[in-house]
Amino acid sequence: MVAVRILLFWLALGSTVWWTPVLAQGFNKRYDPIVPGNAQFAWGLELLDNGNILVVHNQLPWIDSLFYNSRTGSLVVNGTSGASLSDEILHTPLVDAFPGWSNPTDKLPDGSFIGGGATTDTTDLHRILLYRFDANGNPSGYIEIQPSPSDWIAYQCKRDRDGGIVLTGVTDATGFQDIFLLKTDSVGNVQWWQTYGHPTRADYATSVDILPDGGYCIGGEYPLTLNNVVQWVIRTDSLGNLIWQQPRGLPVETL
Repeated sequence: MVAVRILLFWLALGSTVWWTPVLAQGFNKRYDPIVPGNAQFAWGLELLDNGNILVVHNQLPWIDSLFYNSRTGSLVVNGTSGASLSDEILHTPLVDAFPGWSNPTDKLPDGSFIGGGATTDTTDLHRILLYRFDANGNPSGYIEIQPSPSDWIAYQCKRDRDGGIVLTGVTDATGFQDIFLLKTDSVGNVQWWQTYGHPTRADYATSVDILPDGGYCIGGEYPLTLNNVVQWVIRTDSLGNLIWQQPRGLPVETL
């Protein structure tokens, strides 16, 4: 009787459904590129048009300077086997270069990529780093952006509907650490920027998305107290003007 029930169940499902393959993990590899043994962090993944995978990473400490010890890099691996194909460094003379957080890059229509991060000079001043990789995942250039004489650290960028670029991160341009949303044209010229946050506590933003109406949505952290934060969602119009903001979830204690 049990065997009959199993057979009937199998027939009800249909052989096609019953034997439909399920994708599983293809590979699990550790990479130690450029300078083996150095601290290395992967911050983003992008799929190349040829099926290979671009891994956006940074190296700590870098070896060509006693001070400038962080470099942004691009590791390209085979999309099927995971074999390392190339690894390049975005050379940023006289400054550190941090690639950003939370999948900091975005793909352009021509198959190349933009990314949002930050540089640091010897005075510990931070500027937005807008960098580029070509369609093969190789570094192809960068610019630094500093809308005002303050610290600016980008964590993510997106290509906007008009071909420009929108970045989010943190700045102390208001006198304390606030979230910023900054819009540039396609080559990085600043068009406008806005800030959001608590007037006397440190705020954080790590992601931005573009909404169907042309506005933006930012994700980050809002400080309820000096030691407790909650998830934070910000909604703006197409010029970054605040429409609403909402804390979400339970408070998390910070150190």
